[in-house]
Amino acid sequence: RIGNYDYSNGGVTFNNNNFIDNNPDHHNYSNWYAVKVDANGNGDQIDMTSNYWGQQITQEMDSLGTRANISKIYDNWDSGSRSEVNYASWLSSPMIRPVKVHVQDTYVAIGDTVLVAVDVVVPLDTSIISAELSLTGFQDHLNVVSVETGQGLAGAAGWSLATNATDTSLYLATAGASPISGRGTLLWLKLTAPDTGSTALAPVNISSAVFNDGGFGYNVDNGSVAVIEPLVVNFTLSADSGAYPLGVSFTNTTTGENIAEYAWDFGDGVMSNVANPVHTYLKPGNYSVSLSCEDVYGSSGSELKLNVVSVDTLFGDVDFNASVQAYDAGLILQDAVGFIELDALQELSGNVSGDGDLTALDASVILQYVVHLIDELPHDTSDGGHLLATGDFGIHDQTFAPGHIMEVPIHFNQASNVYSIEGMVEYNPADIIYQDVIWAQPFNNFMKELVIESNGVIKFALAGASAIAENGLVAKLQFVVNDEVPMDETEISLMDLRVNELPVIKLASKATLSRSLSTDDRVGIPDEFALKQNYPNPFNPVTRILYDIPEASNVTITIYNLLGNQVKTLVSGYQEPGFKTVLWNATNERGAQVSAGMYLYSIKAGDFHQTKKMLLLK
Repeated sequence: RIGNYDYSNGGVTFNNNNFIDNNPDHHNYSNWYAVKVDANGNGDQIDMTSNYWGQQITQEMDSLGTRANISKIYDNWDSGSRSEVNYASWLSSPMIRPVKVHVQDTYVAIGDTVLVAVDVVVPLDTSIISAELSLTGFQDHLNVVSVETGQGLAGAAGWSLATNATDTSLYLATAGASPISGRGTLLWLKLTAPDTGSTALAPVNISSAVFNDGGFGYNVDNGSVAVIEPLVVNFTLSADSGAYPLGVSFTNTTTGENIAEYAWDFGDGVMSNVANPVHTYLKPGNYSVSLSCEDVYGSSGSELKLNVVSVDTLFGDVDFNASVQAYDAGLILQDAVGFIELDALQELSGNVSGDGDLTALDASVILQYVVHLIDELPHDTSDGGHLLATGDFGIHDQTFAPGHIMEVPIHFNQASNVYSIEGMVEYNPADIIYQDVIWAQPFNNFMKELVIESNGVIKFALAGASAIAENGLVAKLQFVVNDEVPMDETEISLMDLRVNELPVIKLASKATLSRSLSTDDRVGIPDEFALKQNYPNPFNPVTRILYDIPEASNVTITIYNLLGNQVKTLVSGYQEPGFKTVLWNATNERGAQVSAGMYLYSIKAGDFHQTKKMLLLK
């Protein structure tokens, strides 16, 4: 064996079969290499990263040849610091790698406790059955609560433990019958930072260590515990109420050290990571604000203040642009007919009549406010009567004749104080086809919204700044009868009618539309072939073509453009005598809409042939 040997450059001592690195630059054992050189000067580098200087290294040294052929072993730390050992003095007994002891760095808040891990690395082909440690340096700032072996190597091996804590040192001894090898946490120190303490960096030093009988050397990485202020999250704000847009400055008053992250939630869907943000609230409401913080040590905390910001409601401002306008009334009407859907906050702002429901009357009140007929919103309705309306609204039975536009009037009788009307008309779209609406003169100055749905529903809402008080018509609805469906009568209903904010009338009126039984030139069998002028003409997008067939014939009716190109065939086949009708919806053979302009329609029935013109409007 080598005995005591000191490298003057490398700072390494082989002492009592222990490998000791005295150079702090070389404390990382994985930086060491050995080089073997034979008598002929041939060298071979051996990596000592995963091998300590023991039996395996000895075997590698011998692999080059007999030991007599090997002259020297080098510490090849770097090219500027190379030390050597004379291989001739090497003995077969291996040298033991030291046990490494490591204290993990951690932190603790004043008033809290912390577990400090003491880790060890024991060479895999050796083992220990006892450890004696002395720990110093932290006693001025931390108190010992206990030493925990629990889930550590000592606890898993069933070792017993003895401790003694003095003002300057913590002495502990642990031992057992089961050996420990490899790496892991040997045990934990449970320390507390007193409430009366202050912030500091408390060192936790291994001042001495003895493993087994002391034949093991050891390397130490000391640790520390950062004593920090407790993380207490809090904040203040510059203003907690007012009209929107309301700008609020937030100042965090969080106590703690080295805050690494701020996370604000202003309660209106907006977030921020700025330490002291300024946020503008754009809508009315009561907002809860929260702040979450995390420090560089990983501690986190939060503070939530409920309804800390109150933003006033500006009644009548449905679009939240801080101004009451006629546009806001229009939004309410669009909501009434289902064209748009206002949210709960918009409904609250738009409810200016104070009844709890958003109706077309609220649109009327906003219009009255805009033109200065009333002075403030919400409007005072405490008298309970000045917005009440009277009158009967309904529709009457009608008759229709093929080929004619049918008008269904919505009338009112003995109406008074009418500021708004809303409701819907239901009909069977397979029987009749909606064409147009003609609003009656009393409602020319009202704001109006109308939505036509494909399922046979017409929703309408009207609101004005001045009340209607007379008899008359609200509007005339125009329909075309679908002659392609055999139908002698159909029904049309006025539903969900509401005048001002009176109770909703679920079924306000119902009318029956009946086919006319009066005698005219379209009753019976025609005397001659004929092609009638389409109706309506001009049209958009549906028109009706009437034609007469006095005797059974093969009939073809075709649409052409002015260039003579065929657009669509409406009729092609054998027909019995009679007065006939066919509809054209301004589409071509592929079902695509054709462009506006002049078109020709032609009939061929036996020897009869006739062509007429019609005009499709945009």
